[in-house]
Amino acid sequence: MSSWINKKVPVKRYFKPGPEVTNNSSHTSSSSSMVALSNQHIIIDLINKYGFVFSKESYDTITPCAMGIGDILFKLLHIQSAIIKAPLYFNVYYYTITDYYPDPLNMLEFKLQMLKDILDHHDTLCINDVIFYYNSMNYRMYDTQFFYDKLPTFRLNTSIEFNTVNSDEKYIVFHTKCRLSHKTDNYDEVKRELLGFFKSAISNYTIYLVGEQQMPVTYETTIIGTTTIYNELILLKNNNKVIDLTIPNIYNNLSYSKYKEDIALFKNAMYNIHIGLGGQFCTTLVFGNSVIQYCPDDILNNIDISNSNIPKTQYTRFNKIDKFFEFLNHTIFTEYVPSLVSNNDKNIVHSDNYITYISGGKLGDFIFQLGVIHANYIKTGKKGILYISDIGDKFLKGVETAYNDTRDFVKAQDYIHAYHIYNGESYEINLSSWRDIVFTNNINWYELFYKSYHITFGVMPWITHIPIDESLHDIILIAHSIHRENKVVNMNTLLNSYEQTKMRFICFNEKEYISFSSRYNISMPSIICNNLMDLLVSINSCKLFIGNFSAPFTCAIALHKKCIGITPTDHKHELDIRLFRNMTGYWPHVTTISHILSPPPHL
Repeated sequence: MSSWINKKVPVKRYFKPGPEVTNNSSHTSSSSSMVALSNQHIIIDLINKYGFVFSKESYDTITPCAMGIGDILFKLLHIQSAIIKAPLYFNVYYYTITDYYPDPLNMLEFKLQMLKDILDHHDTLCINDVIFYYNSMNYRMYDTQFFYDKLPTFRLNTSIEFNTVNSDEKYIVFHTKCRLSHKTDNYDEVKRELLGFFKSAISNYTIYLVGEQQMPVTYETTIIGTTTIYNELILLKNNNKVIDLTIPNIYNNLSYSKYKEDIALFKNAMYNIHIGLGGQFCTTLVFGNSVIQYCPDDILNNIDISNSNIPKTQYTRFNKIDKFFEFLNHTIFTEYVPSLVSNNDKNIVHSDNYITYISGGKLGDFIFQLGVIHANYIKTGKKGILYISDIGDKFLKGVETAYNDTRDFVKAQDYIHAYHIYNGESYEINLSSWRDIVFTNNINWYELFYKSYHITFGVMPWITHIPIDESLHDIILIAHSIHRENKVVNMNTLLNSYEQTKMRFICFNEKEYISFSSRYNISMPSIICNNLMDLLVSINSCKLFIGNFSAPFTCAIALHKKCIGITPTDHKHELDIRLFRNMTGYWPHVTTISHILSPPPHL
């Protein structure tokens, strides 16, 4: 802590001690009387202007909420989700000095406007859920504890209206703020890598740059090293259509109306892309669309998506910059290059609007192969025309049954234009052609599909628009196919690690439930699915899925549901085992086990 004290920044005080201020507060505290504020009452006037409570108490025993935009938004989310209780306490001493903000009053008014707009339009929260007070003694202490794993959503239940973006074009938003760890991350090295990547990157999409061009000298920027990557991002102009909406210094020019205009842009973007943490990152997570982030693991208050219920359509984090670049390179900055095109003898019809595919079975492989269409749609904007066939491997119950069982959820996907049973039509990509690859011992699903189709596979959910059954939100689903046995894992030992009353066995065929119950002497309620949509709804709604390698397991992976896969032990399925190796970096929601872990995977 002493090294922090040596790094001083100029302090400009807005207030001198003055007479005690009285205020009608609906909240009381047992702490000592308040510290007197300025004669001008500048800050109190602002607080009263927006209808908030200013308390005369000093709240010596209270740890106030941190004052960053992200801290405020996430604390409101915690109250909304009943993880913490109202009220939130804010110590206005931060706004009497320039340690944190070059223009503290501008920042205070911005946050008052933001809070008032959110609380006035929120389903349950209100103005009285926030208390402002003054205490100069403990201003370095503030509450930055968050429970991301308990948040059911990153969305605030607010009816705020944002302007619409009048554009049909697809676009990406890059944010300039860069806040990493002041302990372990070398900003200069990160910037060099970003510079090398952005100067030659080419995209078919319009790119917006949003944020500040330079950082002011404040406590945060001095101690943490917060900076901007504007000079690196502007190199995207070399090869791309770039719209530069940045301003020289946001901290001296905060405008809430401009902030709401930016949110409208964030909400309609294909991706909002961030390096590290910050208010812009939190804003896009709460109000925006599809957040992609490079952020190492050691940053304070980092969000571990693998331990939360947040869908990866909303948020995907990379903790290694090479994986972050790999994702960008195959979703945003790479032209579409079809690979392993079918060898059928018909003339292939290339469409400017769609890509045609053919897919075979079995059902689990079919589910995975849909991820190729999704990845190509993200990369090119072209939806898929999909034909289902017995090419590659056959569906157990035949093509027609497979089509009828998959039709509803396949057609509901954003990346599907049309879905039919194959009847001799031309197609461009054979989704079963990966089977022709010569497998090596270390190849996994990600590498296999990249080698086969030049796509980034599975880092985001590729089955979406599946309803939720709220009655299953705290349920652990068990599926156990009789076709891929593991004779090493003792299911009794594994399942005893979890709450027994919250378990349900799920299957299509009651014989699997009877076989499972008999073999392991386990009794639990069952869910017998009439069709694949029933299965998808159940898995999408549950807290955890446990199953061996079968179609239900692949559904859980495609939905990015937290799941445990039990690997088969027979040599017949050795390929299945190899393909799941080293997938943790791409699928943090998936754990595969071949034996009982100590301790077993936890919720």
